[in-house]
Amino acid sequence: EGEGGLTVQDAAAVAAYLEQECGVDALNVSRSIHLHDEFMWAPNNTHGGFNADLVTEIKKAVSIPVITVGRYTEPQYAELLVKQGRADLVAFGRQSIADPELPVKARTGHLETLAPCIACLLGCVPNMLAGRPITCAMNPCVGREAEITPAEVQKKVLVIGGGPGGMYAAMMCAKRGHDVILLEKNAELGGHFLVASYPPAKGEIAPAIRSLIVRCREA
Repeated sequence: EGEGGLTVQDAAAVAAYLEQECGVDALNVSRSIHLHDEFMWAPNNTHGGFNADLVTEIKKAVSIPVITVGRYTEPQYAELLVKQGRADLVAFGRQSIADPELPVKARTGHLETLAPCIACLLGCVPNMLAGRPITCAMNPCVGREAEITPAEVQKKVLVIGGGPGGMYAAMMCAKRGHDVILLEKNAELGGHFLVASYPPAKGEIAPAIRSLIVRCREA
């Protein structure tokens, strides 16, 4: 939506036409304007579900199922949108890369272990556009899950430093069957990642730290 692009009213009219004249079964609604301050893949200074108000207008114009996508990281909010009748389905794109177990964790009530997408746009979109394998700052094992196998020889492992790298290393070593000790000189875990969560618009990083701590303790 913006100068030179479709307004939400235009999009609603197109949606109604697609249902009535083309017989489409469902609509997957997104937005993209590479002008001004708009975007397709929202950065981390954009609130989750930034398309929600727009998709609500599309939903009003049609009777077929409407799917919304765009910076959704919390299943609680997605469920609320469906309950409110503002959408029929909510798609998780980058969040599914950060934590493919999201549906299971939501269903079983283990959201404290959810690795949230922090919308850093470091490994997913740039690699996709360049034709390279996708990576993820929050899920270093994405695409390499088959390599997480039990260690042939179980060892006692010492990890020095409780930043995100140290916590992840300790967690993965423990998952592979090693006996792990994690040492951190400060009173809190998180390292520079903790400091990075303080500035305005960087609060999304805090849940990522919490998730790492919880998963590390469980492992």
